[in-house]
Amino acid sequence: MSLYTLIFNHEEFQRYYNCSTYDVNEIPVEDRRGIGIGILYIGIGIFIEVIYLPCLWAIWRLMDKRDSECYRLMFILGVIDCSSIVINAFLVGYSTIAGDIIVARRELYNSAAGGQSLLVPFAAVFSLSQNLPTFEK
Repeated sequence: MSLYTLIFNHEEFQRYYNCSTYDVNEIPVEDRRGIGIGILYIGIGIFIEVIYLPCLWAIWRLMDKRDSECYRLMFILGVIDCSSIVINAFLVGYSTIAGDIIVARRELYNSAAGGQSLLVPFAAVFSLSQNLPTFEK
C-alpha cells in the first residue's frame, strides 16, 4: 500500500490495515506463546551484543588516540546499533514468550518505535556538533 491509498482510497486502506475487527481473545494466550522462538530471539541478541561491544571498545580507543571524525561517527552509529539490538531482540523476544501481539499491547510497539526514533536525531546533532569546528576551517 502506498501513501496514495491512505489519502485517496481510504476504504481500501481500512480493509487491509484496520485492526478493530480483530478479536484478541479469539486465540488463547497459550496458543500465541512462542517460548522457543522467543528464547532464540533473546539468545541471538545477547550473542550479537557480546560480539559488538569489543568492537565498540576498540573504536573508542582509536577515537581517543586519533582526532578523526570518522571514528566518532562510527562509535555513535555503533551505540545506536547496540540500542536497536536491545530494543528489537529483547522486546520482541519477551513479547513472543509472553504471547503479546501488537493489537493487544500497543504501548510495547509505541515505546520501541519511539525509543528508536529518538536515537537518530541524537546521533545527527552529536555528529554535527563535533564537526562544526572542522567546517569553519
